Amino acid sequence: MKGTTMINFNKAVKLINQNTQTLPIVELPLIESLGFVLAEKIHTKTPIPAFKSSAVDGFAVNLKALKSASENNPVKLKIQGIIQAGDTNKYILKQNFTFKIFTGALVPENTDAIIMKEDVIEEDDYIIVNKVPEKKENIRAIGEEYPQGKLVFDKHTVITPPVISMLAFLGIGKVRVFNKPKVSIIVTGNELKDYQEKVKEGEIRDSNGPFLVTALKALGITPVFVKTIKDDKNLIKDVIQEATGISDIIITAGGVSVGDYDYVKEASAEVGFNEIYWKIAIKPGKPNYFAKNGNKLLFGLPGNPVAVAVAFYMLVRFAIFKMMGVKCVPTKYDSAPLLFALSKKVGRMEFVRGRYINYSDKNVYVEPIMKRESHMIGSIALANCLIHFPQNKSFLPRGSIVDVTNVDWFKIGY
Repeated sequence: MKGTTMINFNKAVKLINQNTQTLPIVELPLIESLGFVLAEKIHTKTPIPAFKSSAVDGFAVNLKALKSASENNPVKLKIQGIIQAGDTNKYILKQNFTFKIFTGALVPENTDAIIMKEDVIEEDDYIIVNKVPEKKENIRAIGEEYPQGKLVFDKHTVITPPVISMLAFLGIGKVRVFNKPKVSIIVTGNELKDYQEKVKEGEIRDSNGPFLVTALKALGITPVFVKTIKDDKNLIKDVIQEATGISDIIITAGGVSVGDYDYVKEASAEVGFNEIYWKIAIKPGKPNYFAKNGNKLLFGLPGNPVAVAVAFYMLVRFAIFKMMGVKCVPTKYDSAPLLFALSKKVGRMEFVRGRYINYSDKNVYVEPIMKRESHMIGSIALANCLIHFPQNKSFLPRGSIVDVTNVDWFKIGY
C-alpha cells in the first residue's frame, strides 16, 4: 500500500484491523477496573436472588387465613414478629398470624404473599385485611433474575459502573481484563504556541495537543508522553524514538503531507516503522499515515484540527478499542434523513459534521454544520454526529437517508 495511491475509508479500517493486536490480560481489583474490558466470562455461582425476599415493606401472610377477606368481611391477623433486611433467622409463619416484613428481608416459611403496608390497617399488634392478595404477590422468587450457572457478562464486555455494581453483588473482588494501550502524542509545527501563550501574527495556539490528550482521557487513558516540537527532522526522529520505547500507539499531528517540512514519514521510517498506508480518500484528513514497528502502531494525522478530530474518532479509536479487547464493529452506523441538501466533488468520502435535530414534522433529522472546512474547529465542537457523504456521490438532496456515526467522546466501543 506504499506510495501515493489513495485507499478508501473501508480499506483503511481493514488494514488497521489486520495490523492491530489485542493487548495481554491483566488482573485488577474490581474498583480499579472501570473502563476496562472483561477478558473472561462471568457466571453466577448461586441463583439470583439466592433466597425468597420481600419486594416491599409490608406483611407476610398465608392465603388460607384470608379466604373470606373483603371490605364487608375484614380479617384480623396478629403480628407474630418483625423481620428486617439482613435478619438471617429462619421464621415459620403460624396460621392466622402475620409477620411485619421489610424490603429485601427473608420471607418466612408458609408465606404465600406479602401485602403492602399501605393496603392494611395496623392496630396495636394486629393488622386488618380487607382484600385477598395474589399468590406470590410481592415475593422475589429464588433465581428470578438468574439461575445458578447462568452467563451474566460475556467476554469483551466494557466495564461500566452498573457492571461493577453487578460484579460486586456477585462477590467478585478481582477481574481479568485486557490491558489499555500506552499512548504517546507528538505535535509538530513551527507556528505552534502553547494555548496559554500570547501569539504574534503568523503564529497559532496549539489545539491538537489538548484535544488528543483529553480525547484519550475521555476513554480512561492518560498519555504516557506528550511533546510539541518544531518541524525539524532530527528532532522529530529523536522524539519518535523516545516514544517508541514506552508506547503501544504513537499519535502525531502535523508533518505527514507533501510539504518541504513534513518529516514524520521519513523520520518514523528511520526509527523502524513500516508504512501500511499514507493517503485515504476522505475529507477532512486525506494525508493520513499509518505505520507499524513490531506490534507498535504510529498514526500520523494531518495538522488541521478538524481533520485530527475526525481521524482520531473514525480510525485511531478503532485501534485503541481493539487493543483494549472491545468487539470492534466500526461499520455499525445509524441512519437519518438530511435536513439540508449537500454537495461536493466526487472522489472522497466526506465526514460532514452535523447535529441531530427534531424538526417541525416531529421526525429526527441530521442537520449539516455548513461551515465545514478542516480548520474550522467550531464545527467539530458543535457536532454530535458525522454524516457520511459517499465517495462516489456529488449531491445529496434534502431528505436523503444517510449513514451517520454518533459522536460520543466518552463512549468505549460501538
